[in-house]
Amino acid sequence: MSGNGLEMLKRWLTTREAPWMVQFLKYGICGVLGVVVYAGTTYLMVSLWPERVAESLPDALRSRNLNIFQGIAFVPANVVAYLLNRTLVFTPGRHRMSHEFFWFTVVAMVSAGCGLLATDVLIRIWSAPNWTGTAASVVASAVMNFVCRKFFVFAK
Repeated sequence: MSGNGLEMLKRWLTTREAPWMVQFLKYGICGVLGVVVYAGTTYLMVSLWPERVAESLPDALRSRNLNIFQGIAFVPANVVAYLLNRTLVFTPGRHRMSHEFFWFTVVAMVSAGCGLLATDVLIRIWSAPNWTGTAASVVASAVMNFVCRKFFVFAK
């Protein structure tokens, strides 16, 4: 890539005015950081209270406890995701900041609910290990979040 191309890429990565593919890449990077916070918080709670999610527990109890941990992990992950998306990816201004955060959180909660449902189904029906429930929760919400945030929360 030429020096001019690198300058253009640098500009696209540091501004909200970028082609949609660059915007989606930045959204993905922000999403990965949010997932790190989410998974890290969940992992921390599993490490602190392993008896709550031991695979020897009945599936219904293990699923419920893992969903509680994931629900708690949602809070810091959502705040990190909001701040990164607002700063680096999307153009704010459609709503006042408090409304923007509210709608951002509503979208995140709906998609997280879908993810928690996926966790529950995987564990209760297929007795899947805990990690697949967490992975399903992340995957189930990624596309829904981007579409809703791009066209509803942040679109002017």
